[in-house]
Amino acid sequence: MPDSRELATAILLLGFLIFGLTVRKVREQIPSILRSAAPLAWLFVVYLTSASALVWGAWSIGLWTPDLWWSTLIVVFGLGIALVSSAVNARSVHALWDAVAGKTLGAAIFLGLYTNVATFPLVVEIVLQALATLAAMLRVVAHHQGEKPVRQLADAVLWLIGLALVTRTTIVLAHGMRIGEWLTLLKQVLLSIWFPFALVPLLYLVSYLSTVEMAVVGVRIVKPQDIEKWPIMRRFVLAFRLRLSLAAGFDRTWGRRYASSEDSRARRGVLARFREVERPRFELPKPPPLARLKRILRRPDGFAAGSRAPCTDASREAARMGVDGFRCPTLDRSGEPARGTPRTPARPRDANE
Repeated sequence: MPDSRELATAILLLGFLIFGLTVRKVREQIPSILRSAAPLAWLFVVYLTSASALVWGAWSIGLWTPDLWWSTLIVVFGLGIALVSSAVNARSVHALWDAVAGKTLGAAIFLGLYTNVATFPLVVEIVLQALATLAAMLRVVAHHQGEKPVRQLADAVLWLIGLALVTRTTIVLAHGMRIGEWLTLLKQVLLSIWFPFALVPLLYLVSYLSTVEMAVVGVRIVKPQDIEKWPIMRRFVLAFRLRLSLAAGFDRTWGRRYASSEDSRARRGVLARFREVERPRFELPKPPPLARLKRILRRPDGFAAGSRAPCTDASREAARMGVDGFRCPTLDRSGEPARGTPRTPARPRDANE
């Protein structure tokens, strides 16, 4: 049976639906809202299908039970949609991973599940949820309009509501919980961890397609009337080979080169050249030239401090440059330092050596 929090949410949703259908001005805005959200409908459908498949797979192996339906709605429509939104704007694997780890391991989702353990009476839940919804809406509007006092007031209301929920849950936990309730809480916490990480393949694909679309925009901006979007989109999806770094590196300079190509063979050449230039190279960092020269001179074939070995070309160059710690003497015919040539004193030995 639904608890008071779930009943309060259902009552508020029903109230918003009745309000939207009965008020004329609100009802007239519904078609425009649907038209603006239509381009993202496919993404929403794909995400819900993937989320349903993940939940079904977790249920088949015993990781999910039907009593977690309310926590599942919180994770799917709260955390999951936030992750998809972050994936659309991510342009690197590092940024995508930071979004997944930050939103998953952050305190917000655990706090949300923690406060869902205990509930208030139905009337209190309706009032708190209505205030939280109003404060969240005011905060969004104030943020876009630059009204800092209103935004601070909305933040204060949300913090007070969150504090009340945490206090309520803490009091209930202090009085003790049954073993079954602890197991349910553990499953809720695990749900908030495995679900977002199981979404990583979908999030990577969303980020990749979004980045490819940005590359296509860089091509079409040259000739927007002559170049169609979807043929280039299909070509780039295959050309970048599902590598997010390649898709992100195709800037407008490469886009102008691609758009200015005369035929398909020239365009394939531009893509091949781009992959050649932008392919990852794993190189070890080189030390500075002076440090590299000193390391060479300290080899056995060099003339180091206190050594009687003959000079090399590198040591002579170091002596000419005045490198500290090296001095190349003048050699006689036998290969020994000539008389009168100052020798570099040997490094004093440490007492611990």
